[in-house]
Amino acid sequence: MTEHTGCGDPCERRSAEPDADAVYEAARIEFELRQTIRELRRRSGPLARRRPARR
Repeated sequence: MTEHTGCGDPCERRSAEPDADAVYEAARIEFELRQTIRELRRRSGPLARRRPARR
């Protein structure tokens, strides 16, 4: 009978993937961009807060 080793930690598996650093960096940049957009809309007033219609 084989020994059960478990699935391991999902974070450890993802961080071991070859492109993990690039994916993390892209997510960080997107997060910061969205924060900047939110702040600019907040400063600009009510008309700037309106979002364009999604397609």
